[in-house]
Amino acid sequence: MYKLGGILGIVYVFIILIWIAISAVYQGVLYPNEALTVNEGLIYYSDHQWYFGMDHGSKAIAFLLVSILPLILFCMFNRSYHGKKLFLNLLGMIFGFSYFMINAVSLIVQAVTATFAINQYSMYLGDREFARLLFEWAINDGGFSISLYIIANLCMVIWLFAHGYLFYLEMNNKYFFAFSSILAAALLIGAVINFIGIILFQVSVNTLSEMVNILFIFWISYVSYLLFNLHKEATVVKW
Repeated sequence: MYKLGGILGIVYVFIILIWIAISAVYQGVLYPNEALTVNEGLIYYSDHQWYFGMDHGSKAIAFLLVSILPLILFCMFNRSYHGKKLFLNLLGMIFGFSYFMINAVSLIVQAVTATFAINQYSMYLGDREFARLLFEWAINDGGFSISLYIIANLCMVIWLFAHGYLFYLEMNNKYFFAFSSILAAALLIGAVINFIGIILFQVSVNTLSEMVNILFIFWISYVSYLLFNLHKEATVVKW
């Protein structure tokens, strides 16, 4: 079970890093797409239809696969049967699983909606206003995906703190708990800033949250490494 968690964590990290590299080369060098209007964006993605669907689709699969990781951590810490430790473990499992599932659903909805709008814009010979408005709402303005993104990040805050604290209590890993707490605090600040920006200025501010999500790759990598080590120890004990 621990080995499965480690493998899924590595798969998640690999997919995310691959798409960061592909996006940097594809959108930054080969086919730049900065500062596009809605119509220009529709034309751009009409010429590169595979890109958006593959990007969001593969990331959604990665989130779905790694959603089992909080459940595996729950089982790992399940020797804490009562009191604060059990409460923290339940919090970590519930909100960690919710974080991955919300992101997966959001990515799937964005991919389906954007693909539909792009196809309508490409194939429809009459008024393209509906496709333009749909694309603008779903992609440029964020639609309900921004709300889901904020909710998912709040789930991640609770998960990072809960299971990060258990790593400290059960394994005396205070540095990892400190790293988890810093990520959780930065993510919470980013969610508040994003919420205020949307409510007061109708602008989504995701810079801090996106930086934290990059650092989260290191968090997942370290947890995967720990799970692999636990699998080896369990194998040695078994033999």
